Amino acid sequence: MSGSAETPNSNGLSGAQASPRSAVQSVVPSNPRIEVKWTPDQDSAIRSRNANLLVSAAAGSGKTAVLVERILQLIAEDRIPIRNMLIVTFTNAAAGEMRTRIIRALSAKLREPGADALWLREQLERAGSAYIMTLHAFCNDLVRKHFYKVDMDPAFRVGDATLLKSLREEAAMLTLEAAYEAMSPDFSQFIEAFSGNRTDEKIEALLWNVHGFIQSQPDPKAWLVSQTEALEVHEAQDSLWLKALLQMISEELEGLMESHRETEQLCMDPCGPMAYLPAIRSDLELLENLMDSMEAGYAAAYESLADLKFDKLKPIRGAEAEQVDPALKDAVQERRDLVKDYIKRLGKHFFSQSPDALDQSIRRLLPGTRALSELVISLEENYGLLKKEAGVIDFYDLEHLAIDILKDEEIAGMYRDKFDHLFLDEYQDSNLVQETVVRAIAREDNVFLVGDVKQSIYKFRLADPTLFMDKLNSYSREEGARNRIIDLSANFRTRPELIERVNGFFEKVMNLSLGEVVYDHHARLNPGLSFPEEAFPSLSLTLIDTGKAKSGSDAETSQAGAFEAASESIPAAAASEPGADETDPDLEEALSYMKNAELEAHVVADLIKGTLKMDIYDPKLGRHRKPAFRDVVILMRSPKAAAETYVQVLSQYGLPVRADGVGARISSFEMQAALSLLKILDNSRLDLDLLTVLRSPIGGFGTDELAAIRAFSPLGTFRDAVTLFSEEGSGAETGLSSRLKDFLSRLEVWSGYAAYERVGDFVWRLMIETGLLDYARAMPEGELRANQLMKLVERAGDYEAALRGDLSGFIKVLEEGDASEFSAEVPKTLSEDEDFIRIMSIHKSKGLEFPIVFLADTGKKFNMRDTYGDLLLHKDLGIALKEIDAEKRTYRTSLPQLAIQKAIEREALSEELRILYVALTRAVDRLYVTGSTKFVDKALSNYGRGCLAFAMRQAKCLLDWMGAYAAGEEASEAARWGFNLIRAEDQIRAQTFEAASDRALDDLLAQAGDHVLDTAVLRRLDSGRTLKEAHGDQTDARASALPSKVSVSDLKTLEALGQTPLNRAMTLEVLYKPELTETPRFMAQESRAAMGAARGSAFHTVLQFMDFSKMGQRTPAERESVFNEEKQRLVREGRLDQTLADDLEWPALAGFFDHPLFQRLLDAQVLEREKAFVLKRGSGREFSLIQGVVDLYFEDEQGLVVVDYKTDRVSGPEAVTLLKQRYSTQLGLYAEALEKLTGRRVEAAWLYAAHLKQWINIVLTGREKEELS
Repeated sequence: MSGSAETPNSNGLSGAQASPRSAVQSVVPSNPRIEVKWTPDQDSAIRSRNANLLVSAAAGSGKTAVLVERILQLIAEDRIPIRNMLIVTFTNAAAGEMRTRIIRALSAKLREPGADALWLREQLERAGSAYIMTLHAFCNDLVRKHFYKVDMDPAFRVGDATLLKSLREEAAMLTLEAAYEAMSPDFSQFIEAFSGNRTDEKIEALLWNVHGFIQSQPDPKAWLVSQTEALEVHEAQDSLWLKALLQMISEELEGLMESHRETEQLCMDPCGPMAYLPAIRSDLELLENLMDSMEAGYAAAYESLADLKFDKLKPIRGAEAEQVDPALKDAVQERRDLVKDYIKRLGKHFFSQSPDALDQSIRRLLPGTRALSELVISLEENYGLLKKEAGVIDFYDLEHLAIDILKDEEIAGMYRDKFDHLFLDEYQDSNLVQETVVRAIAREDNVFLVGDVKQSIYKFRLADPTLFMDKLNSYSREEGARNRIIDLSANFRTRPELIERVNGFFEKVMNLSLGEVVYDHHARLNPGLSFPEEAFPSLSLTLIDTGKAKSGSDAETSQAGAFEAASESIPAAAASEPGADETDPDLEEALSYMKNAELEAHVVADLIKGTLKMDIYDPKLGRHRKPAFRDVVILMRSPKAAAETYVQVLSQYGLPVRADGVGARISSFEMQAALSLLKILDNSRLDLDLLTVLRSPIGGFGTDELAAIRAFSPLGTFRDAVTLFSEEGSGAETGLSSRLKDFLSRLEVWSGYAAYERVGDFVWRLMIETGLLDYARAMPEGELRANQLMKLVERAGDYEAALRGDLSGFIKVLEEGDASEFSAEVPKTLSEDEDFIRIMSIHKSKGLEFPIVFLADTGKKFNMRDTYGDLLLHKDLGIALKEIDAEKRTYRTSLPQLAIQKAIEREALSEELRILYVALTRAVDRLYVTGSTKFVDKALSNYGRGCLAFAMRQAKCLLDWMGAYAAGEEASEAARWGFNLIRAEDQIRAQTFEAASDRALDDLLAQAGDHVLDTAVLRRLDSGRTLKEAHGDQTDARASALPSKVSVSDLKTLEALGQTPLNRAMTLEVLYKPELTETPRFMAQESRAAMGAARGSAFHTVLQFMDFSKMGQRTPAERESVFNEEKQRLVREGRLDQTLADDLEWPALAGFFDHPLFQRLLDAQVLEREKAFVLKRGSGREFSLIQGVVDLYFEDEQGLVVVDYKTDRVSGPEAVTLLKQRYSTQLGLYAEALEKLTGRRVEAAWLYAAHLKQWINIVLTGREKEELS
């Protein structure tokens, strides 16, 4: 099953393991009586006893199957009752799945000959109530049994979100009221420094931020107190944070030295700037001395930086200059500038204070830190009392209460005696609180920990991967050790070639400082299954150039130029608040990201279209098979922003798709548009919401148009730019300004309705007048999307009935509520009758596998917001506030803040790399990676240096790591990635073109006259739309005569009814749909018309799949023989029905091969058959789609040639003329579409008439054509 988690069969192995024989594991039959052959490492994990085991289980290694088998053998062979085991999982769903697996394994064991039926049946009965649960659930059980130890009401419950929010607000109010009444000097200074101008909301946010963070500590109060004591007792040079900072800088300097040694090699190149070599070597010595000073302490480093001077580069002139490669010279200078800039910023930001001044600076932090600590402790006490009075607890209370209870040695001893074995699954996601609970009930040798630190990706849930790492460093791999490591590295999921490429990448990039784990022979993946070799690469990276590289300072804004901007790892001074004349960076980034995501989605769709043509190998079936849509997943780091764009684009290609949104749920674009429309009608200055509405079906503006609006008025708000653009008439030649005026007038009208209509009625009005409901129904999963919008209407009605509030109040309720109430979950696994592509977050994909994986949007910048703010927190380095000078009314970023900021950045980058590991280990057969950058030349220059440690630590997106490996590393053939570069202009040219005329779509509607489409045609079309006049004051009654989607063949029907040819001056888009790889079997029909259609389809099928190369340079008799052989091959493959094959005779096709054009076709560099496409007419909401299939086209040195086959039964002297008239428009459209797609001119259009047994040249209007004899 594609997209499935590892599902056990009756022998306890995962589905991935129950695969064809490989070098590691034999075939596992379904008969439970036949013993499974485990790998030696798996067997050790199952059978080892009297030891604490840390099972480091790599992706796809069958860890769950091993865990279940160990439990089964403990029960069946060691006769350990299941009630004497505590089996801890990470989620409730995982606990349920684990219980099911154990029950299935026990049931299978019970059926084996000689099994102890009485014992196993007893364990099977008790499995339903066994301790198989999350640690949170175990703590809940423990607290309810020993509530009296912590003075809890036995009827306590976990409070709901509404109640807890109310209690939190009251607790904060009580805490601050008491503090204001006491008004201590520390509190006074703290409030002066950190409160807002009018309210205490900022202070409350700081307090709750700290309160939430310390819940990951076993004793939150003690941790807080220790932070204050550290500032009071220690001088700065003795502080943990300063030692950590010096160590991190030392590691960066080491990486910089590695990079600069490469610069030394460039100087020594035969064409390199040898004259620069002394200065470069002096730099290396300087960096080494600086590293030594970091080890000596802050004072030594301060002195070294104060006295540091760089040697000047020796000039290169005359004959020497002629021998030097300018590119090498520039590269050396550029890299040296990077070193100098890094050192300059190092001194400016980290070592700007003398040791004495630093101590004084740290002492200024003490009052604020002390006040913060006291406030949070008071807040916790007040919150605790309020919860106790209400008889409720919150999520974190259970674990802390459990720790308090287990401090009673008698109770802890009782649980130690009870549980003979403790199992913790997904141990890499534990934290210190959970570790403390487990330690309290564990014996010396009965803990089984299983997980993969390389897949620790839940730091936002307070997971602490260092717990796993500490055991990796302290445990032994020796057999018989009390604390033992067992590595499960055999991967039973993925193609070996793909595994080797993934290994190659992580061996270069992942290490202790980046990833927090060494990717050595213990960590690498080893193939567990064998696959047949394929000719195409199993892993490729496609880099998409979305703009022109800029020079100078512009390059600093490049995400791909992150490597050169080493100084970005050193914070600059705090930026001022944007003024009215400054641009909003969030808005500018959203505009750019929106356009890049759309372009990248087209690339991904085209790649999907290509990969679906190629069979995949299914290890569960042991053979190749045709890929289905369900086999494809698109993974993104965070799909919220881009997923809907991908849905829209992929849908244009005819690819069925579902996407994850907020909280791993569908969040449709039309729902976002509706919510944003409500917001801008309430507050017109919300630029990001305005942007969403403009780009949505409500506005119908394209990303290029939005960019043009911003370019016209780059300063100020985007709303101001829209107003200015509409008033000054810019863009009149494209109708843009008039469309903006119309849009703004619609907003004004709706704002008037909002002032007096009931909210429910008003929201319903918007749904109808914007056309959002119709748009939703026309999209994939249309009814689901429409139902989401209807839920919004119902919610508005309920709000009106309950509160009788206004639009502002309704928006506030929506923002504070659960957005998922409007959504529907995207399934992790699909039923047999579901077939669509899924878009999901990497986090949600963990534990799943997919035959074909696309990792997209890798150029999106990492989110480093946690590294900024007035307050920074770190579990080891403590609390850091900004430094305030109350007398001078100034503040600055404190050095502890800079230290914690750097630590958080490093840990965040490590987690991003581990997230990437999860993404790159989901694929079974193929993995495609895509990413975009605006500065491709700079990116390629940086990537060309390979995976230097210093550069890897400066990465700003996933693409920076993978690009450096794919484009810069000289990997072995087995470990090399495929690498492709796509230029934006090429992709845009392939997708869209703007025509010269500004004729509106309504012009074409007018041509339709009173004609109505044939009902047989209408049944094949999407629902028609009513198209309005430019000013929207009237509706053309004839609009329904033009459907929203029409085939090229249907256009012939319009012309036959008297319509004029298509207006080629309209805006068109060429959008490819996936090509058909199978043709349905046509059964004999009684109807002559049906038989004719079937014969025509059979004729096309033969020409689509026939091997043309077999027909070259042969006699007519030999060609006829080949034709008959090819027909039978297609019958065997299921592509052609035998009856239709028998009816298809050679004479009808003989003329196709006996013509000079066929020889040109054979010799062509490019040959495509059955190429499906869609032409989009119009723009915005007013568009129609024309779909068609080009039978064949080829390209040789003379140009592009379009070919179409026809089986029309026409005869007589006018037959050729009739066919030319009948199909000239159709072939003209094909030619025009191909020209816009490829950017090359169509040289000729030809039609092969089977009934006439001849080729017919179709003259394209306005062109000179050469007739082939």
